[in-house]
Amino acid sequence: MGSSGEAGITCQGSTQLPTTAGSTITRVAVLAPLPTDGAWMVTGSITAVDTTQPPARGGNRSGVVFFPEFFGVSIAGVASELDAYDGLVTSPPMAAQPQDRGSAGFGAPVPRPILTVTNNQVEVEVQGIAGQALTWAWDLRLSKVAAT
Repeated sequence: MGSSGEAGITCQGSTQLPTTAGSTITRVAVLAPLPTDGAWMVTGSITAVDTTQPPARGGNRSGVVFFPEFFGVSIAGVASELDAYDGLVTSPPMAAQPQDRGSAGFGAPVPRPILTVTNNQVEVEVQGIAGQALTWAWDLRLSKVAAT
């Protein structure tokens, strides 16, 4: 059995979640279909920033950037996430800057992004903080290897 690699597929975008979205989980990105048989990985950055209030003179906006490393395999068209995150919202921690995931600026840590796998499709979901309007931006790369 051999394998064939495919050039990474980039997915970029942004969206603003209003304060009313609060802690609701919201799908923000749908990535290209995964290989029918093979392995896949999603890496990149996902950023949350409060753009609703101008920063104080000389001040900064509150923000956090996550560095996901999602990984899984596909068998007969059904994908499974195999990384340590696997749909868990709070643990294990995902690499982020600042390391407190925005606690100091937002008053609470921003929940880490979630990868949802349905059949042969992956989606990235984010969750806000009650009472905060967050603008999310992402620059993700889907790398996949098809088993032949």
